[in-house]
Amino acid sequence: MIIQKKTEELLFYKNFTKDMTTDTNFKDSEWYKLHIAKKRHRLSANCPEDVNLLDVLEMVVDCTCAGLARSGEITDVDIDEKILIKALANTATLIKNMLELKETEK
Repeated sequence: MIIQKKTEELLFYKNFTKDMTTDTNFKDSEWYKLHIAKKRHRLSANCPEDVNLLDVLEMVVDCTCAGLARSGEITDVDIDEKILIKALANTATLIKNMLELKETEK
């Protein structure tokens, strides 16, 4: 099962509202632990071998929106340089593998 805000909506809501109304840390919640274990864009916690720039962009969007929703502030997005280099190379390979080159007449 893919763990995300919609498939685990009630757990997400319960953990999110608890974090907003008590002195708890959302990152210690059951939903968050499932989220970082299952989602490709949680690069600091669980970077996939085939990481690509779409994963990087999704992490930036997710961290930005989550920070704004929880605290009204954008939290720093910290991605290891090695992950970024790997994501760039994997994205180039991904694009290359999608292409089909055909010879043209001159």
